[in-house]
Amino acid sequence: MGIARQILFLGILMFLPCAAGAQTVEAYPPGRLERIVAPVALYPDPLLGEILQASTSPLQIVEAARWRQDPAHAGLSDAALADALQAENWQPSVRALISAPQILNDM
Repeated sequence: MGIARQILFLGILMFLPCAAGAQTVEAYPPGRLERIVAPVALYPDPLLGEILQASTSPLQIVEAARWRQDPAHAGLSDAALADALQAENWQPSVRALISAPQILNDM
């Protein structure tokens, strides 16, 4: 299991429901955790790492997704896309996801 997948798994475990100070912990029904991680389970580790880092800036994700959908930017690729991104003040992980617009939209 790659480091990005381990981080994702630990991050999900942090959000599992539990009662503070209680003796028992409520568990998800079988298969629930798998359904939660299934959309990203097959992503390559470097991409998953970028997704996890970018997810800490949700406003930038929304801005980047809207920027990418703008007709003025939708057709850009490679050098033209890199040049257009110079004007944006987003963190590097958000910039990296610009080349994956479907992932931006899903986030």
